[in-house]
Amino acid sequence: MNKGVSPQKLILVFLSILLPSLAFSSIVKEEARLYRERGYEAQRIGDYETAFSCYEKAIAVDPNYSIAYNDLGVLYERKGNKSMARAMYQRALEIDPNYKEVYYNLAALYESEGDFLKAAFYWKQRLRFGQPHSRGVSEAREHLRQIGQIYPQITEDLKRQDAEFLSDEIEAMKHKFENLSSEPYIKKNNYDEEAKKLLLEMDRQKIR
Repeated sequence: MNKGVSPQKLILVFLSILLPSLAFSSIVKEEARLYRERGYEAQRIGDYETAFSCYEKAIAVDPNYSIAYNDLGVLYERKGNKSMARAMYQRALEIDPNYKEVYYNLAALYESEGDFLKAAFYWKQRLRFGQPHSRGVSEAREHLRQIGQIYPQITEDLKRQDAEFLSDEIEAMKHKFENLSSEPYIKKNNYDEEAKKLLLEMDRQKIR
């Protein structure tokens, strides 16, 4: 009598297929990473041909290696081949839409070509994906201010974005204060009696 395949056997079959595939993927990614590291070191010392070759090998091994595409874009741009640089940057973003350095590179590239509206788009994306007070975000904001001298709407957009960011920061501070002034938090922390009374009174009055 055929009782069929047990769930345990199905799991074993699945694992026998999946695990070798995962191991192979890990080996591939590591090989690509090593090529990229060699390329980056060659680029750092000015050996751009070796860097170019290593980056190409990295993406040949792992076609979804966004960092290597960005690196190739930088080298193509250095050679003056901006169309290929754009293609490499765009491919990097297709793989990893959160790759903030690529937004910076594309913005700078378009700005260098005088296409300020496209540059503004990518500077805004750099703002969106960066840490609020980081150097990259500060630079993006400054570029947007300069472009805003040509296109006033860009300045208005930047002001609105800054206002939204400030509003979010205020809400976060209010939420933090509400947590600090809540009775359970106060009781489990070592505030002196006067501080406890003050915070509890503020909490009761619903100070916002």
